[in-house]
Amino acid sequence: MIKFDHSEWQISPFKDLFSYHFSWLYVLIPMLLSGMPGKIAPISAAVFIFVVIVNFFHRHITLVYAYFDPEVFHAYRKKILIGTFLVVGFFSLHIFLVEKHIYFYITFVVIASLSLVWNFWHVLMQKFGIFRMYAVKAVGQNQLITPAYIDRFFIFCWVPLFLFYVAPKYQQEIFDNGRTVAPMVLPLLERLIAIQFVMVPFSIFIVLSGVFLFYFWEWRVSKNILSPRAIYGLNLIGLYLAFVFLDPLHAYVAFGFNHAFEYLVFIGAFWKKKYQKQEQSNFLFAKVARSSFLFLISFFLLFGVTYFFLRYYGVRFSQDKGAFVLWGFTASQWLFYWSVYESMLHFHMDGYLWKMKRKEVVQYI
Repeated sequence: MIKFDHSEWQISPFKDLFSYHFSWLYVLIPMLLSGMPGKIAPISAAVFIFVVIVNFFHRHITLVYAYFDPEVFHAYRKKILIGTFLVVGFFSLHIFLVEKHIYFYITFVVIASLSLVWNFWHVLMQKFGIFRMYAVKAVGQNQLITPAYIDRFFIFCWVPLFLFYVAPKYQQEIFDNGRTVAPMVLPLLERLIAIQFVMVPFSIFIVLSGVFLFYFWEWRVSKNILSPRAIYGLNLIGLYLAFVFLDPLHAYVAFGFNHAFEYLVFIGAFWKKKYQKQEQSNFLFAKVARSSFLFLISFFLLFGVTYFFLRYYGVRFSQDKGAFVLWGFTASQWLFYWSVYESMLHFHMDGYLWKMKRKEVVQYI
């Protein structure tokens, strides 16, 4: 019989496994069964749209927490206000200047590129944060703790393999689906292909080294092959292998869903523990967030319906009426431009709100 130590999990073994460890399969499996490689088939389009909405929603939950929890707002007031001011300011300038001044358009391309790179870092560092969360929760049972650099190496050791094997493998798909960037990317891919015979074996060695070191330390610390960290490691390996052996577009969508879903579950569990312990907190947000998952589900339904209506009206339904247009931009363009700027605010806020070194975070996980 398999037994888990409940104290090492954030919520419970079943809920953590359902939410953190294998939630990417809920999206990857139906997309693989219904979609064609390198494309989003009509049958899986609903899954794709759902993932887009979940991702857009999870970034805005950070704003809700930062602004409506007085303790958090007062602790980080300058960072929150300055970050928001910059995002709203650049977004406003974009709306009024992007089509009038080529230099501002170039600036937006740079900002969007920075957002894309930061998003890559942010998604992987969330994995690091969950590894450290489980490490902190296991400290009560163990004197040792896995060094943070082991977790980082395990997470990032796959990057060379993606660069030297996965990217060249799908150069045709990159050309077909990204014609605007193809002239810049394809010459780089040709150079990567030229050194594959050396770099692919080296990349595999790096991956095997990262996996070995991670599980060596995990066994040394916990002596438990069913620890949350050990199973979460298997989840990450499976997700990475999906990029290597399966359709990378489907794997990317699944990765995006996994990132957003585990964030929502983490923040819901965190709110529930925090505000139930802080019984004296009578401000409105604390009262609502004590039933955190009910609040998140209700807010998501309202948010999701609104986003879907604005984003796809006149595009996927009621096409004869056309999309909403304001100041020369469709609703879809408004949402896209806002998502680029707001995502950077989300990345920045996550960087200081959820550090596992902070006592006010650790006590509620």
